[in-house]
Amino acid sequence: MIAVARERGLELLALYLWLAATTGARRGELCALQWADLDLDKGLVHIAYSYLVRPGVRARKDTKTHQDRYLALDDVTVAVLKQRRGAAAEARARVGSQLPEDAYIFSHDPAAASPWNPDWVTRKVAEVADAVGVKLNVKALRHYSASRLLAGGIDLRNTAARLGHGGALWRGRARKLA
Repeated sequence: MIAVARERGLELLALYLWLAATTGARRGELCALQWADLDLDKGLVHIAYSYLVRPGVRARKDTKTHQDRYLALDDVTVAVLKQRRGAAAEARARVGSQLPEDAYIFSHDPAAASPWNPDWVTRKVAEVADAVGVKLNVKALRHYSASRLLAGGIDLRNTAARLGHGGALWRGRARKLA
């Protein structure tokens, strides 16, 4: 899917798909990411917000579980994000401005002052999945991330914490599995 997104000129969607699979973040959490939420020198992303779109409401708000979290990023993801940040800064420099820290990573706006609508992401991911011949949505990438963490030996508590599940949720599931 990432390759097809790139082939279709959707480089930013390819990055979104990559981050969804590697972080397990919710679609609104990824839409709400600003460059200030990244510490690429330390390889960390701070998930503290989600982007909400409802009739008459567009807001960067706290996460679904009202908790923030720091996620470690692998070296490849850090390199890709550094490349993207460099390209965004370069594009801004060509028009005589700098990339502000509060610029959204995923934005259609040339000034990156507003994030992608999560519903737009859902539609685009579905289009790319259809082109590849698979049934996949953004939430499935969260499940993929969780499955890979568990298969890699990460315990349920830490997997749930990385995905931003509320404490009661993982405790309840742990009891059911026991």
